[in-house]
Amino acid sequence: RIAKKQLGARMLSKAAEKLLGTKSAGSPFFCLELVKLLKEQHMVITDAQGRVDIKDASSDKFVIPDSVEQAIVSRVDRLQRKYLMALKCASVAGNDFVDTMLLRMLPVMGIAAKDVPT
Repeated sequence: RIAKKQLGARMLSKAAEKLLGTKSAGSPFFCLELVKLLKEQHMVITDAQGRVDIKDASSDKFVIPDSVEQAIVSRVDRLQRKYLMALKCASVAGNDFVDTMLLRMLPVMGIAAKDVPT
């Protein structure tokens, strides 16, 4: 259900269900991260009936992470440099991070708050 909702799909192909189910091992968060990664890598195909399939996942261009950590690192590694800097600044702030703090730092890094991906 999580994958279908995130992808805006009416249904998933059997191959997509198997891939996401096997790789995520039933973890909803990992499944969500895999779906985001697949979308970012342009590996998702949707047909006219709203059925979603995954392009050739055996391609050298796409490596399916084996853990949540690998999925997140893979997404972070593809960030533009300026967004990576914003992420690093936010991470240094630690658990007491306040979004207004980062919003004040963004212009210094040449980033408009409206341009920050969510």
